[in-house]
Amino acid sequence: MRTYTFISAEEANALDYSQVCEESVDKLRFSLDGTQTFVRYEGTQPFSLLGKTEYTEEEVANLVSGAEWTSDELF
Repeated sequence: MRTYTFISAEEANALDYSQVCEESVDKLRFSLDGTQTFVRYEGTQPFSLLGKTEYTEEEVANLVSGAEWTSDELF
């Protein structure tokens, strides 16, 4: 089962990507203001993410559908 956690942009730059499913900071989705992102992992919470709140895929989908993550503007 995959688990998700939110981290700051600064944490994303320093993250050990061998501990999460994403390959690099370039593969992450950031909030519209660029300050927050999330990563996913399988199994136990990686050491570099200890203490972070864990979310399910459904919970993350609900959170990132909000105004901080999704723009209604047409380009």
